[in-house]
Amino acid sequence: RYGPQEIIKMEIVMLAALQWKVSEASKVDYVDIIMNYIIPRMENCSYVMRSSELLEKIKELALLQIQLSDFEASFSSRRQSIVA
Repeated sequence: RYGPQEIIKMEIVMLAALQWKVSEASKVDYVDIIMNYIIPRMENCSYVMRSSELLEKIKELALLQIQLSDFEASFSSRRQSIVA
């Protein structure tokens, strides 16, 4: 088992190997995470509500809202997970 200091040292080694070329999760990544969390918990919903077509439409609308948020200055200071 690794301790906190060992994990930090390993992260530093990995970041150095990557030359610090890393990026944070995007708003779209958060939509995927949220959808993957919600879908398995919809067991008690009717079949119509769980249909793949409906879920795809929900995701499509979420992605559209994310695109629109890029043009609204008030969203620029928000964490991407909140915008998603």
